[in-house]
Amino acid sequence: MVDSPIPECSPSGFQRILVVDDDPAILNLVKDKLDRAGFEVLTATSGQEALDMITQHGLPHLAIVDIRMPGMDGFDFCRTVQQFSDLPVIMLTA
Repeated sequence: MVDSPIPECSPSGFQRILVVDDDPAILNLVKDKLDRAGFEVLTATSGQEALDMITQHGLPHLAIVDIRMPGMDGFDFCRTVQQFSDLPVIMLTA
């Protein structure tokens, strides 16, 4: 793992989860369930947007990532993130 200037904790103190899916219905369903469970939830609709969210908000504690998305898919997102962190990822597929 390479040292990164990206912070690894949530300012709110809650566990932060990043959900990445290009299907708004799935994205909102997962977000709503996690919100109700008390997690801080960030959402992105593409792999590139997810990387931008990490840069802007810091590393989440977990990412839930759709495998098949246009542009940067879930596998490409994971390969990119592994270059600078050990972020745990759950792959989401239909």
